[in-house]
Amino acid sequence: MRYLFIPGLLAGFLFFQSCDTKKHGRDGEGTKSLKEFFGFSGEYDDIKVSDYADFSDSVKWPKELSTFYSLRHYRLAWIANKAVTRNAKELLNELRLSCKEGLSAELYKAAEAEAAVSALKKAKEGNDSLPRQLARLDLILTKAYLDYASDLLTGRINPEKLDLIWETYPKNLKLSEHLREALEEKKIARSLERLKPGYKQYRLLKDALSRFTSATSQNGLSPAGSIPALKEEDSGKDVVKLKKILLATGDLQQADSAYIKAPKFDRQLGRAVKNFQRRHGLKDDGLVSGNTLTEINRPLEERINQIRINLDRIRWLPEKLDEKFIIINIPAFSFHYYEKGEPALTMAVVVGKNEAYTPILNDSLRSVIFHPAWNVPASIATREMLPKIKEDTEYLTKNNYALLKGAYNSKDTIDPEEVDWSEITAEDFPFSIVLPPGKNNPLGKLEFMMQNQYNIYLHDTPADHLFEQYQRNFSHGCIRLEKPVELAEILLKGQLSSDSIRKMLAENKKRSVTLREKIPVHMIYQTAWVDPKGQVQFRNDIYGFDKLSLPLLREKKQ
Repeated sequence: MRYLFIPGLLAGFLFFQSCDTKKHGRDGEGTKSLKEFFGFSGEYDDIKVSDYADFSDSVKWPKELSTFYSLRHYRLAWIANKAVTRNAKELLNELRLSCKEGLSAELYKAAEAEAAVSALKKAKEGNDSLPRQLARLDLILTKAYLDYASDLLTGRINPEKLDLIWETYPKNLKLSEHLREALEEKKIARSLERLKPGYKQYRLLKDALSRFTSATSQNGLSPAGSIPALKEEDSGKDVVKLKKILLATGDLQQADSAYIKAPKFDRQLGRAVKNFQRRHGLKDDGLVSGNTLTEINRPLEERINQIRINLDRIRWLPEKLDEKFIIINIPAFSFHYYEKGEPALTMAVVVGKNEAYTPILNDSLRSVIFHPAWNVPASIATREMLPKIKEDTEYLTKNNYALLKGAYNSKDTIDPEEVDWSEITAEDFPFSIVLPPGKNNPLGKLEFMMQNQYNIYLHDTPADHLFEQYQRNFSHGCIRLEKPVELAEILLKGQLSSDSIRKMLAENKKRSVTLREKIPVHMIYQTAWVDPKGQVQFRNDIYGFDKLSLPLLREKKQ
């Protein structure tokens, strides 16, 4: 099965159903009293985790911890016979491997747990502090599991902290129950594996993370700003630096040490540069200059963090997608329509400019409008048009705009010349401005309607030249489509023939056609992914969302 951004859709996760806990637990590790574990004297008969731990101290998990331990009658979960169980060892091993998921063992107090395990090995029975050590270690391990499981399931970064319009998909699995079953079945690693995204893209990006991490450790490259502009036939030590960088990134292949040391910019190196350019969405002219120079001079550590951030964003996607769906990757300026997991239509798009960014939404297409009128958003009317109107009161008339009193559907049309514009302010703007269908309408001939509070939709555009640009963030937030007619034909297949669609486009008359089935639209912000050829693609962080996300990836999650 081929794929573009999200390839080879896998079946959704099959989580265990929670089972009833027997009143006294079941025989086995971590269910006996401390007296049975250690042969303590009578004064230790009734020691429980709750005697030495205040679950409310845990900012994130007080309710879950209380529920988890109460169902166990506060017996230890990870310790038996004064030693950590196989479950605990398996968890600690998974935490050590968390870097392969783009996370870090430091986030889950793995080192503290390891130190507590070492201290436990040296502890003597009858030591007054031993029960406290046991309870503390048990609690650390339980919290570590819940934290790591939560990060694998829903992501380390909380999009709400970004203070952006970024919709994600809720996942309602009760992790305390998930843990309880994992402990009973002695399958901690497997239980964590089930929480990871099932998309092939996630596994591919993890492999890319491993390769880049290995390349960094082997080459020790942090060459930010160290390469000057270069082209074929150039020579010198900077060419050798360039070869080492492109060898580390995988763009230069089958190169022995003698070739790397040769200070000549030849055709093979030129092909490597072009491959690098294609992987970064740049013009593949083979010249190391401009945007290409900027991207080549980024250190590999920055790319590693970029991959880690984008791995986390895949965790925000739904567990599985519908049979038909649309994915719009904003920083890639790309549109992909899928049917049965296969790409049926791909095109370039124009997205919102930085000051009017396209929000990350989960929506659906509901209708297609032929020859739409443009209801000018209030922000554009007040910030951009009002100053022009005050300068020239004939501005609206000259540009064929209709001025309406009140809402867009008002029939009360006003002559702009009769308005005292000196009295009108952006804060008190009692009008709506509408541009009827026509060749100058920025929506073009087709509009694809969604239903969201931000008035974001997909549409045609007369400004076709913008699709030739490397970076296409020019709109006021809506998505401009390179191939709107092709999309209309696919969506309306079975409702309207291609001839009927072409005829309606030629009539210059506004019409709306409701789709028989809603088509889910997933707007995403992926600046790193793996393409069908196995090449890691990177794109510019056009809105600075990666920069905002990185600190949240590292900080303690509250």
